[in-house]
Amino acid sequence: MRTTTGALFSRVLADAGITYVAGIPGHTNYDFADALLDEKRITPLTLRHEAIGTFAADAYFRVSGKLMAVFTHTLAGTANGIVGVANAYADSSAMLLIVGEEPRSVLGRGAYQELGRSMDADVPQMVRHVTKRTWLTHIPLQIVEQTYRAIRTATLGRPGPTSIHVFCDLWEQEVELPDWPSPVGFLPAKNDFRPCGTEIDRAAHLLRKASSPVILAGNGINLSRAHNELLELAETYRIPVATTVAGKGAFPENHALSLGVMGWVGSSAANWAASHADVLFAVGARTSETTTSSWQAKGQLNPSKTLLIHADIDPTEISNVFPVGASLIGDAKATLADLNQALHGWKAPIDWMNALAVEKEKWKTVCKAALTRISVPQSVGPIVQGLRDLTVGMPLNIICDAGKHHKWLVQQFETHAKDIVVSSMGAGTMGLGPCGAVGAALGRPEAKTICWVGDGGMSMFLPVLPTAAEYKIPVIFIVIDDNCYGAVANAQMGRYKRTAYSEFNGNGTNQEFKIDLAAVSEACGVPSRKVDNPDGFKQALRWAMDQSGPVMIDVVVDQGSVAPNGGGFKLGDVWNHPIHPWIGMPEK
Repeated sequence: MRTTTGALFSRVLADAGITYVAGIPGHTNYDFADALLDEKRITPLTLRHEAIGTFAADAYFRVSGKLMAVFTHTLAGTANGIVGVANAYADSSAMLLIVGEEPRSVLGRGAYQELGRSMDADVPQMVRHVTKRTWLTHIPLQIVEQTYRAIRTATLGRPGPTSIHVFCDLWEQEVELPDWPSPVGFLPAKNDFRPCGTEIDRAAHLLRKASSPVILAGNGINLSRAHNELLELAETYRIPVATTVAGKGAFPENHALSLGVMGWVGSSAANWAASHADVLFAVGARTSETTTSSWQAKGQLNPSKTLLIHADIDPTEISNVFPVGASLIGDAKATLADLNQALHGWKAPIDWMNALAVEKEKWKTVCKAALTRISVPQSVGPIVQGLRDLTVGMPLNIICDAGKHHKWLVQQFETHAKDIVVSSMGAGTMGLGPCGAVGAALGRPEAKTICWVGDGGMSMFLPVLPTAAEYKIPVIFIVIDDNCYGAVANAQMGRYKRTAYSEFNGNGTNQEFKIDLAAVSEACGVPSRKVDNPDGFKQALRWAMDQSGPVMIDVVVDQGSVAPNGGGFKLGDVWNHPIHPWIGMPEK
């Protein structure tokens, strides 16, 4: 049988289980875009900016575990979209990026939109730094095996984006096939890697000897869908659970064993527990700056006092900063299942739980004050509480953008079972909130999708609004509007007693200008409400949840509103504070 490369690629993608392909056509992928229309198993998504597609693909994978494909046009389109690819790479999320390249016959001639000054067809070299693997297709039939490899690589082990780059003269080239290719035996990739039994036994031995153990659950739990296994381990052996910021949602925070989030913006209960633990079991969690308070000995993980058991699917994360007593290299779901079997006949001491109960009550008092504080302009706390109050009992996708508003939600929003919270904690990129919410709504439609974003991030990615409106994608955009890049402005005020390049306060020649995000939203076909008090927010949220498509709630808040201090910290001058975690660790 005869077909074209574009038609072959479209069928291979659909056979591999990809149901959404997003993109913006250019002359290097016209023929591919046309071929996609004939593959009825694929739903096309026309974008208003390429970054909408790459951010959407990131969140789509995180909430569903499935890949979305995004196609871009050589240098211009790929440069637009690469920020979302980089964010996914930094946060261990996956997508398939498909890039149309200039025809082979013109390489090196300086063709329109060609990147080729230092080498021919140089776009793959730009992309490869933020992908797990990049392929360049030279002949049509390569596309089959490259697609299988790209999907396996993206989803096997630590997830990450992959890219396939196709010279555009190949798209309509005809190929002769003996039969249609089949992914059977190639896909799906299975992540059932297990740690060796010796290390499982070692970890179980160390935990049984512990008098004050803590589990630190990271985003690896969410990616592995290991929530049930984590819950079983915690409940069976009475081990309290803290999470990283990225791991929020891995363990229900209304559970008696939950300590909340650990680190910079964590709870005082989680931070106190970690700093007093004799064994910390980190599973699917990076020992990052945000989690350990800049790796300082006075932070949450001091290796001279606390022994670390570290489980991760990526061996390079283990012993990356801190020494470990046991290293469990494998998938989080399989690791926890094995450890559950090995730990029989033991429970953490009740005295430890009693001590933690005291710390949790202290933190609850702090939270109550923050979540009920009434002020003019309003604080963010009551908005967080209003969101929780009105969504109890329904599964949520909460897609967070980077910024001060994110700290509030991470620390103060109590996640329940079936809540998924997506954060950007690798690259910390603005755009994941508004654009990622589109992908999350498509990937997990049974959940209510909330975009939690600041006015800075929302105004940076306004093209997502007409995209959401065009497809009636049910996203509630909650914009925490403090008229600035809040995290930056507050940090500058603390350090310099003034702000620079961070406030939207008429710095330009139009002194009266202020963007009206609610009006912009309406103009893009997204109904909106603007509120400035907690009761108004609740009323607007009830209205939003009754709508069938995208809506926006523009919430005007106090620029000085900051989340409470839970004992974590970030050192702006961390380089002036020597860190020597390798000096010693306790004997066990």
